[in-house]
Amino acid sequence: MSFTFLTKFILGVFIVILVSFFAKPLEMGLIQFKIKLMEYELQLIDSAIQQKLFFKNIEKNSLHSNQKKFVSFLKNHFSNISMRDYSKDQWGKVLIFTNENKDNSYRVTSSGPDKTINTKDDLILFRENRKVDFSVSPMNILKREIKSEQSQLINQKKSIKALSKKLKLRCEELHKNLDEENQVYLFDILSEIY
Repeated sequence: MSFTFLTKFILGVFIVILVSFFAKPLEMGLIQFKIKLMEYELQLIDSAIQQKLFFKNIEKNSLHSNQKKFVSFLKNHFSNISMRDYSKDQWGKVLIFTNENKDNSYRVTSSGPDKTINTKDDLILFRENRKVDFSVSPMNILKREIKSEQSQLINQKKSIKALSKKLKLRCEELHKNLDEENQVYLFDILSEIY
């Protein structure tokens, strides 16, 4: 009888060791699977937003109202397709919709595996007009926004340079047509500008 007890005890210990050995990789595999599934669902949501022209119904600078409309839109749009509530991510948290105050620019954010918003594991769909991007970090979104603002500043600087050049040419034309006293006055003004 003691042999049977000893065998059961050893077998039990072996099973506990085996389960603890494989549990973490299985859990990590499940997390990775849910992340991939969430990325796919974000693509579906983005496609639905684009097809249904969701932007006709949103209000600029009205986050609370737009979030409610977004959740309602997702529930209505996907109710015929799936039993799953697409207004929530794979971890049961509500997806966050943020309008970027530009036409057809928005962000849809899932809180990710840790179920906390604005952490490093957030899954974010970012759309700006026809360009769509996925990110797993709010820092990537900030970097993209900074890069976008930098390119806007560069374009503004180019425009200012072009206008400045036109202004200088126009002033030179005026300078040729003015008498000597007004030429000196114009030269002083141009000196202050340039």
